[in-house]
Order: sequence, then C-alpha cells, then structure tokens
Amino acid sequence: MKNKVVKSKGNLFFSKYNYFFEKKSSLLIFLLLVLGLLIPTFSGSPTQNFWYKLFAILTSPFFNMMFFVAIGINVIYISSEFSKSYNIINRHPSYKRLINYFTGDIVNTTIILFIVALVLSIAGAVLLSFGDFSMINHPYYNIPIVFYIIFYLIRSCIFACVINAMIYQLLIVMNEYATIIFFLIVNSLFMILPSGVFEISHFYHMHLLYHYYFSSIQYSSLILEAICSLLEFLLLLLVYKLIFKMVTFKKRDLA
Repeated sequence: MKNKVVKSKGNLFFSKYNYFFEKKSSLLIFLLLVLGLLIPTFSGSPTQNFWYKLFAILTSPFFNMMFFVAIGINVIYISSEFSKSYNIINRHPSYKRLINYFTGDIVNTTIILFIVALVLSIAGAVLLSFGDFSMINHPYYNIPIVFYIIFYLIRSCIFACVINAMIYQLLIVMNEYATIIFFLIVNSLFMILPSGVFEISHFYHMHLLYHYYFSSIQYSSLILEAICSLLEFLLLLLVYKLIFKMVTFKKRDLA
C-alpha cells in the first residue's frame, strides 16, 4: 500500500511538471537557452580545452542574460497558470501556505531549467573541444577548474532559485507589465556591467548585484569568494523575505 502511495505521488509530480513544460512557451524558453549558448560557444578562445570552454560558456554575460530571460518567462507563464488553479487554491487554508506551495513549484521548475541549460553548455563545450578533456587549473586559484565549476554551479542554481522566487512574488504585488519591464531592465545589466575591474581582496569590497556572481571575477582567494557568495545569498534572502511580507499583507481574492 505504501509503495502505491509513493508511486502515485511520483506520477503526480511528473505529470504536473510535464504539464508546465508541454506548452508553446517551453519552445520559446528552449530557443532562448540555445541562443544564449551560441555566442559563447562559437566565439574565439585561446584553447580548445573542454573545461576552459565550459567555464567560458557558464560565465558568459550573454549566456546568463538569456538564461535569466528564459527562466523569467517560465515564472510568468506558471504564475498565470496558478491563477487558474482554483482546485489547488481551495486546498490551502491560508494565503501564506498557498504562496509557499506555488513558490516551491517555481523553485522546482527553475532547477529543471538549470539542468537543461547545464546539459546544453556541456554539449556545446564537447562539440568544440575536439577531444581535449585534459584537466586545467582555475585561472585565479591553484585548484583543478572542475572543483571551481562545481562550486559555481551550486551557487548559480541557488541564486537562480531565490531570484525566480522573488520574480514570482513581485508578480503578485506589482502590475504584471511593470514586473516584466523591471525584470528586463535588471537582466540587461549582464551586458553593460564590467565583468571585473580589480581583484577583490576583502569582503567589504564585494559586489552587491547578483550579476557579478555569474561571471569570472577575480578574488584573492577561493575562501573569500565563498564568504562573499554567502553574504550575497543572505542579502538576496533578506530581499525575498521583505517581498514575501508584502505579499502576505496584500489582499487577494482567492475564490
């Protein structure tokens, strides 16, 4: 009996997210991810090494801008679907629990799209590495670059989930078109902010905009970068909590 319950929950999980990604918006999202991959993949580089190519793709401003546009569109689409889910709404006794439930779905779909973007990045790096998979060191730290890429991916996934959760909250407290315009302006910063001007040697020199954590910034040590990343995460979490408080105070008709 227990196995049947677990299986039914698993089927419900996959059917729900399959529903989110079977719409026409999914094709647009996939095309944006592919478009974001093209420029960093085919741009000239001093080496054909797989790890260097992968690192260059993942830290490309254009790739990250397209990635955030894609996952933002996904949030907007899912948010519109949530507004039609009256059967789900009626199951939740409080508005706060309802928002937490929907935010969980936003986080899960963001993780799925993050994995898709990673698979595409790996495919692009393999395509143009021509079999050169020799290990290289990180350009700033004396460690194999694969260890840094793992750290970078974990940080990027966490930041993307928190930022997407904030976008969903903003869609509730703001006009949808105002949120979209704000979202596009913020994403454009990927292309106009400098990727790095000087070496960051103290945590109080850290960048406050999350865009910098999706690029190749030089820190004096990996430990310092990890500390700055943690502080940035706490800052994003604080902003999320503030927006969430605004959401829970907002009067909405759930019927």
